[in-house]
Amino acid sequence: MRPVGLSLKLTCKKYGDRAGELMVVHLCSDCGATSLNRIAADDDAASLNKIYTQSCCAIESLLSAFQQGDILFLSETDSDLVGSRLSGREALTT
Repeated sequence: MRPVGLSLKLTCKKYGDRAGELMVVHLCSDCGATSLNRIAADDDAASLNKIYTQSCCAIESLLSAFQQGDILFLSETDSDLVGSRLSGREALTT
């Protein structure tokens, strides 16, 4: 399994539509299976940010294949969200 992007755990939140835990999307090089894994407190933020950046540059057909399986990659428009989650500070909304 290799990390290929970041996503949010889909949860039903009372407030906000993109709320959820930051997850790493892994892809099996042999069979193509995917899995979502929680980010641990000791995971390296720079490595996670690199995974995020690389997934933003991924081929659109690859990303659409994941969306068919209900995995929505975070995109370039989510950079503030990723930055706040990786730094441990939640962005304040008004």
